[in-house]
Amino acid sequence: SNDKTKTFYHGHSFTANPLACTASLASLKLLKKKRCIKNINKIILRHKQFLSRLEKSTLLARVKNLRQSGTVIAFEIITTTKDNYLNSISNSFTAFCLKRGVYLRSLGNTIYVMPPYSITKKQLNKVYGVIEKFLEGM
Repeated sequence: SNDKTKTFYHGHSFTANPLACTASLASLKLLKKKRCIKNINKIILRHKQFLSRLEKSTLLARVKNLRQSGTVIAFEIITTTKDNYLNSISNSFTAFCLKRGVYLRSLGNTIYVMPPYSITKKQLNKVYGVIEKFLEGM
């Protein structure tokens, strides 16, 4: 269906795809390595710093509900329409990010960052920078 209200937004998470299951088992092995744990802790710290920077900036007037759980951060962009998965700002946000070499797929006006544990400091800074540029242009 072309009707977005019929979309199962997390369908990819619950399909038990054999290839995904194999990749998951390999990922579990990697998760136990010291290097991976070190990278996870770096991401957690960098996320905290980014959210703190947002909270202290003028961009805070454009966002709400900043939150973090481990290596995942999320917040809502304040719009004049409802907070939900169908909020149309997601289209412009994703297109804006893609033009700048970053793929972030928001869920409506909810922006979340869930980077791979192998992300570098430079790459993560680019993600944060693109988000900030988008918010500045609103």
